[in-house]
Amino acid sequence: MLISALASGIESIEGPHQLSTIVAAAEIVDIEAVRIDWIQRGFSCDTWVDPPGQCWEDFQHATDELMLLISGQLELVVDGRIWEPKIGEEVFIGAGVNHSVRNIGGSTTRWLYGYK
Repeated sequence: MLISALASGIESIEGPHQLSTIVAAAEIVDIEAVRIDWIQRGFSCDTWVDPPGQCWEDFQHATDELMLLISGQLELVVDGRIWEPKIGEEVFIGAGVNHSVRNIGGSTTRWLYGYK
């Protein structure tokens, strides 16, 4: 399942491909499959790492952004709406939309991000 956070709200979108696999109750994201998918859709794809407690507040970009949590726990505030994506959920943030990202877990958080 792919999850997209849109400026008009947060919606769930069923996709033709599964970006994460659940193995023995641990979620694993196929990063290379995500990277290929994003590049085919015109997005870059890089990895970001944040320590516990890291906050990125009130950002806006001139381009569309994708994010996908690969480990840890994040809280997103997208256009005033608070949301905690699950590992393997894709988040779309439209160009010009105000957003914040916070590592609310007790461990390092890793996530993919890309711009178009």
